[in-house]
Amino acid sequence: NGEIVTDALPLDLPTAKSGDDDPYAALRALGLPPNFRVVGSANMDETTRLFSPKVLDRAFSITFDEVDLTTFADVSESVAASETDFSALATRLLRTDAAFVSEAYQQAEVLFDRAAALLEEIRQILRPGGVSLGYRPRDQVVMYLYHWQADKLADVLDLNAAFDLCVLQKILPKISGTTTALGESLAALETWLKAERDDAEPGEITGPFLRSADKVTAMRQRLEAEGATSFWTS
Repeated sequence: NGEIVTDALPLDLPTAKSGDDDPYAALRALGLPPNFRVVGSANMDETTRLFSPKVLDRAFSITFDEVDLTTFADVSESVAASETDFSALATRLLRTDAAFVSEAYQQAEVLFDRAAALLEEIRQILRPGGVSLGYRPRDQVVMYLYHWQADKLADVLDLNAAFDLCVLQKILPKISGTTTALGESLAALETWLKAERDDAEPGEITGPFLRSADKVTAMRQRLEAEGATSFWTS
């Protein structure tokens, strides 16, 4: 009936006393709501382990590595932020109009096909370097772009920038290694990311994707200088 329903959560609740109303009745059938999101943070340095490929396949990795030591927190800014009305966002998170790629594809076929073709080009570039891409990263990238289109976010983030962020946050975190072949793949990917495609139709993804290109440049230089590289150490 247009709803997403999960199994009940395995909560360890007290057994109801015979003859009494069960105070936990509502909780016994509690499942995950459709607006449930998981967000976590982690420090990444030489003292920590890298995320496993399974984790990276299931999450977008957003790095916070820009520092400005000349700024300080402003109490007035935090007060203003707390008064922001997020009701529109809350309503948006409850929407379940397209939970799966198969549902969204019919509404954004051209966009999905273009993004998938570009991701396939990236996959072919990275294969010789020992980096593989599967269906899950592809599906999450195209769903990211689907919601970008459905929510009409072009005024906030243009299409090239949206795809650029997908590559930066979803594809590049999977890259790590020590081989010469990886260095060659990174060099090829760097060139690919900096290029603008003149065969695209109006409104399609064209590039260049400079955020990702800058990151790949740093990763390639780290490999050349130290013999090893990863998304997290460059």
